[in-house]
Amino acid sequence: MLAGRPAFVRDVDEAGALAQFAGAIEQQSDPFAAVRGARRLAYRSPLDGHPSTFALYAPARLEPGKRYPLVVALHGLNGRPMNMLRWAFGRDDPGHDGEWEDRHPGDFPDYPAFVVAPMAHFNSMYRHAAEDDVMAVTDWVSRTFPVDPRKVSITGPSMGGTGTAWVGLRFADRFAAAAPLCGYHFNYFLRAPGEFARLHPWEQHQAEERSTVSWAPNGLHLPLYIVHGTRDLPEENSGVLIDRYKQLGYGLLEEHPDEGHNVWQPTYENLKGLGWLTGPTRPSDPNRVVLRTDSLRYDHADWVRIARLERSSAWGEVSAQRRTRGAGRAYEVRTAGVAAFELTPPTSGSSIQVTVDGARIELADGEPMAFERRAGRWERGLTPPGPGLHKRARLAGPLRDVHHEPLVLVYGTADPALTRANEQVARWFGSIRPGFEIDYPVVADTALTDEMARGKALVLVGGAQSNLVTRRLDDRLPIHVTTSPRRVQAGARTFTGDELGAAFVFPNPEQPDRYVVVLAGADVAGTLRAMSLPDFLPDFVVYDRSLAPARGQMVLGRATPLAAGLFDEHWTLPSP
Repeated sequence: MLAGRPAFVRDVDEAGALAQFAGAIEQQSDPFAAVRGARRLAYRSPLDGHPSTFALYAPARLEPGKRYPLVVALHGLNGRPMNMLRWAFGRDDPGHDGEWEDRHPGDFPDYPAFVVAPMAHFNSMYRHAAEDDVMAVTDWVSRTFPVDPRKVSITGPSMGGTGTAWVGLRFADRFAAAAPLCGYHFNYFLRAPGEFARLHPWEQHQAEERSTVSWAPNGLHLPLYIVHGTRDLPEENSGVLIDRYKQLGYGLLEEHPDEGHNVWQPTYENLKGLGWLTGPTRPSDPNRVVLRTDSLRYDHADWVRIARLERSSAWGEVSAQRRTRGAGRAYEVRTAGVAAFELTPPTSGSSIQVTVDGARIELADGEPMAFERRAGRWERGLTPPGPGLHKRARLAGPLRDVHHEPLVLVYGTADPALTRANEQVARWFGSIRPGFEIDYPVVADTALTDEMARGKALVLVGGAQSNLVTRRLDDRLPIHVTTSPRRVQAGARTFTGDELGAAFVFPNPEQPDRYVVVLAGADVAGTLRAMSLPDFLPDFVVYDRSLAPARGQMVLGRATPLAAGLFDEHWTLPSP
């Protein structure tokens, strides 16, 4: 009775695949060597230590010595890996929801490419830990199977379309093509100049940073295939990225079918989408490179690396052109917002001439092409950072940057009156946003061990009087929250008030290459008020009950913090 049911067939197939894996492991052979067709797999995420699932399609036939394209397919809101794998092959079934499709993969046509669909922490918008999940899965597939690194592409619909541009343009030198379908590339605040003008400076920057259009200059060698239905309003959700690519003169194919939001069916059906995605080949050593970033998490593209921005959490850009000059090479470089950079091309020449913003610098063959602006002039060489703290790659803030890191949330128990509130806030902060599936460890301060903390960022909930770990670090932190007396001390400034508290990110004094985040209230109400912190956050916020209107919002809006902003480049509080 069960033999003909799709769910039973699927279960038998997956049980057989599991048995095959187990047999290969027992025989000490590669369990992935025989993977063919569609399979559910998982890897252990370094961020929360739990399995992160993905769906993989492997071609039925692999020729020895040949490398194949890889397509990364990002699901939309409420989507699942196998459901997205079906869609990528043009097999969306409008009669069933994504959960049903995920449970019923069915048969896949033979196609000469690998296709992988990450879970990426579910409804994550592909930001923070989810972005890292996409790249981790891409890296794993590329290492494990015969993938051509110059033919890796990325696509997705709706939320996955936004994620396609988000990931593709931040890691543009990793992808040969991108097809963002019916995505959202324009932050609301950029649509409304009046609203934008009322934002705090860090909110204005984060609104720009959240728009994939701001990252478009990186797409010089990343052709886009953008599809947006004429009845999917506003069309400018995709139109802004289309317009920017046209302004830049970059490779673009656009389609505007008479459809609503569902443009993925006509785009992916009959393997049309896969055909376009597996066509382009990324140049291995391009003569021109453009890199735009506001964070040294994304510090390189091809042979250009930004070593230091003029200001963290601010835009920097390098545009570099290489030309042959006799037996040597000439490089012309233009910069904006950059304090230091390096060029690392795979080929050089007997002589090298580099012109940076009009200043000519001659280098001998083999001399490092590293440059730094000193006293307003570009000079060769990079100055090592001096003593003390410095903002740098993966340690520059703002506060939510910690969600790129493996972390442990530690709630304070030293003050029994605050223990429950501390734990509640710890679990709230660890959830990131509704729909974001991640399971960071949450432990009491008395349970944290050196082994648990090693190599991880710490989120400490509770000030020095309620959290034992905060107490140990407190004299080396810039902001102090006390319950008796109820106050916040930030440098020379003292704050008092109702529902008082503070939140900040800082290098961990005991592990200076890792973050520590402190969320602390001067009483129970101040502790719980931390859950009103909005999505866009700077490095530090001191708040009271006036933070309430920001709960569940992207920005502060009508909420008025007592103090908020960015630490300087040496992690020092700014002057009042």
